[in-house]
Amino acid sequence: MEAASPSVRGSLACPHCGQVERVQHVPAVYRNGLGTYQGSSSAVGVAGGHVAYGYATHGGVMISSISSALSPAPAPRKAGWLLGVSAFFIPPFVLMMWIALNMTRHASSSAVTAAQKAGYAFGTWLMPAFFLLPVVLFLGVFIHRVRRNSLVSRGQHAALAIWNAGWYCDRCGGAFFPIGTPAAVPTGELLPLGAFRHVVWSAGGYAHVS
Repeated sequence: MEAASPSVRGSLACPHCGQVERVQHVPAVYRNGLGTYQGSSSAVGVAGGHVAYGYATHGGVMISSISSALSPAPAPRKAGWLLGVSAFFIPPFVLMMWIALNMTRHASSSAVTAAQKAGYAFGTWLMPAFFLLPVVLFLGVFIHRVRRNSLVSRGQHAALAIWNAGWYCDRCGGAFFPIGTPAAVPTGELLPLGAFRHVVWSAGGYAHVS
């Protein structure tokens, strides 16, 4: 492989140790830290009076600590299940509302004092409120996650442009932007991985998402 010219080697040298041999492109370091795994498990049980054997496979994605620290964007948060859980509480809420309306109508026609009516109404509407609370809670979290994921999705293009300009020094354990990087980033200094990620995520507008 053709050796790099002195100007190229100088621009990619680590600002901390001055070496270039163990400097790698940030996207390459990130990809090298990703991997998949596959596994299997078996179980023995009794079904219908007979011994039954079960077998299942499972898998997933592994990510190293360095890749996690150099991630160009936070992982999306799953939101669909929250909508399903909130929908689970809607039927009992509607039922309790119907019961409460009928009981309130009955109380209004009875000869009771104002204080008794107030206490009766409080107890009557307590159950609908009990089922409404989780609906509002889960819907609120669902909306928050959808907005968060949308914010990250919209900003990733700008963040990736900055992320692709970064380099990682394996010797020093930090990342940097070479001098002359055409972007509003700190150049010529070694950044801790957390600080580097903050610069990238800030470019995408999602540095403070939760």
